[in-house]
Amino acid sequence: MSKSRFQYVINKMPKYMEELEDCEPIPMLYTPSEWKKLGFNVPKKGIYVLYEEEKPMYVGRSDNIPGRLQQHGRSSSTSSSASFAFNLAKRKFSCRTSIPKEEFELWSKHLFGDVSRSELEKNDIFQPYFNRAKESVKKMKVRVVEVEDPIEQTIFEVYAHMELGTEFNSFENH
Repeated sequence: MSKSRFQYVINKMPKYMEELEDCEPIPMLYTPSEWKKLGFNVPKKGIYVLYEEEKPMYVGRSDNIPGRLQQHGRSSSTSSSASFAFNLAKRKFSCRTSIPKEEFELWSKHLFGDVSRSELEKNDIFQPYFNRAKESVKKMKVRVVEVEDPIEQTIFEVYAHMELGTEFNSFENH
């Protein structure tokens, strides 16, 4: 990408942000066909932001936004397809002030990173937290903006995260 192409993309970020903020919040509770019937325009490709009440929580990007949004709250979704819900559940699980004795070992392993994501997801003690988090996501609202170009999606995902201060985005390498 040439310097002029990069600057061109960077200059588009405030416009995308304006479009995102102007988007009417869409209830996650409905299906894509219900969104259409209710007059919500959910683009195929672009960026979405999940909101809990009015607070932006998570920025995501997809080439299939309607399908991706459904994955976030589907009861059958796994930690990889409902990553935001999984991270919500981990926070609820780790931030408790009172830990039942039978949960203490798993809680301490989780805090010290001694339990893998897949082990935690399959654990009978943790599963209710994950299930409740997926239900919470279904009650959220989402704003979307169409962004066709994958480079622009990538840059705008980071830009929106930084502008909105979403706490559940991580751009760390795995």
